[in-house]
Amino acid sequence: MKCSLILLPLVLSLGAFATAADTPRPASDALDRTIDQITAREAENLKAFAKYSPIVETYVQGFRKDKELGRVPVEDQYFLGRASFKSRLQDDSFIAQERPLVSHQLLREIKEATFERRKGWVPLGFTQMAVIDMQHFDRAHYKFAYHQREFLGTVRCLVFEVTPTGKGHGQFMGRIWVEDQGLNIVRFNGTYIRPVEGSEFIHFDSWRVNVSNGSWLPAYVYSEESDVMPDKLPVALRGQTRLWGYATSQTDTGQEFSNAFTAIQVDAKDAVSDQVDSSTPLASQKAWERQAENNYIFRLEQAGLVAPVSPLSEILETVVNNLIVTNNLVIEPEVRCRVLLTAPIESFAIGHTIVVSRGLIDALPDEAALAAVLAHELSHIVLAHDSDNSQFAFSDRLIFPDTDALDRLRMVRSSDELKEADEESLVLLQNSPYKDKLQNMGLFLKQMEASRKVLPNLLRSRLSDSLVGEQPRLMFAVSSAPDLTPKDIHQIAALPLGSRVIMDPWTGRVEMNKARSAPVVAVREKLPFILTPFYPYLMRAAVEKEAAPQDPASPKDADQSLPHSASLDGAK
Repeated sequence: MKCSLILLPLVLSLGAFATAADTPRPASDALDRTIDQITAREAENLKAFAKYSPIVETYVQGFRKDKELGRVPVEDQYFLGRASFKSRLQDDSFIAQERPLVSHQLLREIKEATFERRKGWVPLGFTQMAVIDMQHFDRAHYKFAYHQREFLGTVRCLVFEVTPTGKGHGQFMGRIWVEDQGLNIVRFNGTYIRPVEGSEFIHFDSWRVNVSNGSWLPAYVYSEESDVMPDKLPVALRGQTRLWGYATSQTDTGQEFSNAFTAIQVDAKDAVSDQVDSSTPLASQKAWERQAENNYIFRLEQAGLVAPVSPLSEILETVVNNLIVTNNLVIEPEVRCRVLLTAPIESFAIGHTIVVSRGLIDALPDEAALAAVLAHELSHIVLAHDSDNSQFAFSDRLIFPDTDALDRLRMVRSSDELKEADEESLVLLQNSPYKDKLQNMGLFLKQMEASRKVLPNLLRSRLSDSLVGEQPRLMFAVSSAPDLTPKDIHQIAALPLGSRVIMDPWTGRVEMNKARSAPVVAVREKLPFILTPFYPYLMRAAVEKEAAPQDPASPKDADQSLPHSASLDGAK
């Protein structure tokens, strides 16, 4: 990324500011020059963002207030698309136009609370919150007041309060956090002001993270509003927007070919070992099915919907191996696990690969509940349910726009297959270390069923059969579980979204959040399936020299007292 010249004395003068109210303010000229560098860097970053088309996912919940339970969800909405930050924002949806699963009341309120209500760009309104102002973010259009110095994770930041100078529509007002090495804006919190007549903007908290090429890229946006339409039904809105897949969205195909050709030359001596023995008809059939499975998973990964092989997929495979070993199963080829990066709660198997969504992993209460989900999918493999998978061995079936992936790659099981898999999964679990710990899975399914009418977009599978509904899964766990008691603080049926999975916005790589969960001390803190604010632990990435040799945010200019990491350390 092309970088502007940073005058270190100015940065150091700001870096010396303390947080106390009586701390002397910097000289006006130095402050103005520093602000000019911040706005110039933001303009450069906007140009850099235009190179990428990341996946953008927004999940919104509407709440009513309950005296005992706190916020109780009543409705939801879900958007998934590919964003573009070029001369004008665009958002190509992965989800076909369909009859809304929310009431017209909430849908209208969401439209009126986001950008360009008259054009109906509901998802784009949330994507807009990933940028401050695409055209006029400078001292001519905004006032900047230095507030304090603050750490976000290990990143030292300068904090400014920002207000528009004019009366333009949709300008930002709030607070910005600027990291003190490259003067990149890493967080901004506030709202857009002066909406058009009859509409309303909502408040948001937008975060950027430092990725492996040295850039600070939009990653998380939390939005919230209470009583969006005070003269109507009082509804509080909460939304989480995530952006990921930057690396794959700007691939240089020429360079990719060059790298691949080099790898072929280097690894040619080992190429034979990767071939499948297909000398018999049965071996040929298995090789054909594995090809279909590989093609399918690769296409989902190419579209940015499935994470690359990551530490989290290895954890899932460990649980699957516990089931395989304790049941004395011999499965060839081996069973693999992958993570679907989206929030809707779902799981499925294709060939010998089990896919579990990020949202499902987030919300499951414990490992035994995860084992029950994996046991159901493993049962499809044990019972050799192929559900017409071999069609994907033909490459032409996978040539389509990424935005068609959810329609073209949907996996649907017959009711007989689902029933057989449930019966088999009970056998697998009874022989496993999880046999006495399945009540929590039953509670989880009961919580899903209780929430199904108010959170249909979260609990509706996009690529597979839903866990609850017309053909519910794992009913044996439900029958053995106690009654659902929302007011019992000791009964945790489901966790909030974002509880377990950390995702790298650059690569889509996922891992488990190792932070210890805070104890629940009140009923309103149980939060099953609920959205909560983002608060990522920011760290500077370890940047290779050839990636950004002149970037002031690279390790060569870093404060040596601060540690560096190649990935986000945690998201709370």
